[in-house]
Amino acid sequence: MPSGYRPDRETDFAGFPSTTPIVIDNGASTFRIGWAGEAEPRVAFRNIVQRPRHRSSGETVTVVGDTDPALMKYFDCTRSAIRSPFDDDVVYQFEYMEYILDFGFDRLGATSELLALTMCLVTSTIRNLGIVEKMDWPFRFLKGEPVLGACCRTNVGGFHITDFLRQLLSLKYPYHSASITWEKAEELKKEHCYVALDYMSELQIFKLKEKKKQILLKTTTEGRMRAKQRRAEEEALREKQEEERLHWDMDPTFVNKAEAVQQTPEPPKVRTLTAEDYRISIGIERFRCPEILFQPGMIGIDQAGIDEMVSISLRRLMEDEAVKERLCQSILVTGGCSLIPGMIPRLESGIRQFRPYLSTLKLVRAADPLIDAWRGAAAFAASSKFGRHTFSLADYREHGENLFHRYNIVYSL
Repeated sequence: MPSGYRPDRETDFAGFPSTTPIVIDNGASTFRIGWAGEAEPRVAFRNIVQRPRHRSSGETVTVVGDTDPALMKYFDCTRSAIRSPFDDDVVYQFEYMEYILDFGFDRLGATSELLALTMCLVTSTIRNLGIVEKMDWPFRFLKGEPVLGACCRTNVGGFHITDFLRQLLSLKYPYHSASITWEKAEELKKEHCYVALDYMSELQIFKLKEKKKQILLKTTTEGRMRAKQRRAEEEALREKQEEERLHWDMDPTFVNKAEAVQQTPEPPKVRTLTAEDYRISIGIERFRCPEILFQPGMIGIDQAGIDEMVSISLRRLMEDEAVKERLCQSILVTGGCSLIPGMIPRLESGIRQFRPYLSTLKLVRAADPLIDAWRGAAAFAASSKFGRHTFSLADYREHGENLFHRYNIVYSL
């Protein structure tokens, strides 16, 4: 989604029956909303909120989603950072979430009472009734029903890859830390990052390439000129020291006149900035940042990688080996991280290490990993069985959130 994009308000709300559900995909990166039964969401925008002050009136305004740089120049954004309703993987900032939902309903032009909301069924902190980010985690379906006891979840996703890349580039180029924003790091991740099939081998190859570049630099004309100048300076310094030593041997009271005169310190020389000063080079960060999906310990998260979590999920499944073998023949990989080049081969290689020798394993990437969650919810909300899986406000007031914990939905479209 290009920066500065703001969705237009839909005008065909009157053409839908009042019983048509609204489908929301509340992702930590992108908020998508549309009508059940349609193939694409009507409105999609970044799931962020900003509250700057107008420069002339001083009035605080609420900006949801992407902003237009041409309009934001009229606002003071120095004291207003971009906020997200998510804290790690759970919605904690309900005020920001309310702004986002209001903006989504306004852009859709709808006030429907039926709502289908995508959510994560396995979360460590359930205090928001299922409004959570869809992270990368193994999830088992057996005979159309989710096996919750065999599910695993990880706290590492695309957000952490982008943030890790931003931190590494800010440390590498401290003078450009203000320019390396989260949005630019996201673009660099999508364009340049990849998953290494063997991280240690890739690391050794990269170090070897860097060493060859240094050797090549030393053998070039510029490198030889620098070495020649450095040798000349060292020779002049040695001659000066030798001359002073000879004078001291002949006259112990000898004092160098140039050193005796107190010289005013020279002002620091300001080096002219060149194109190299505005250039950012991405090297090891290209495959180091996505590696946190398989080694979360690199960013201080004590957890297994997603390849190991698949084996843990299989061990939790209380079925015979034939059922596990059948499940391994149809592993669907979805989510934004599945679009990173090299993700499927690395994940398959990691899972094979925990499976029996020569066992069958097949991984398939979703056709559209970014919108598949919304499309699945839209298809389910448009089916005739959707009414049997809905909850009203009266049901929640009577049973509380435990009703969601006890319920086991069956996906049979």
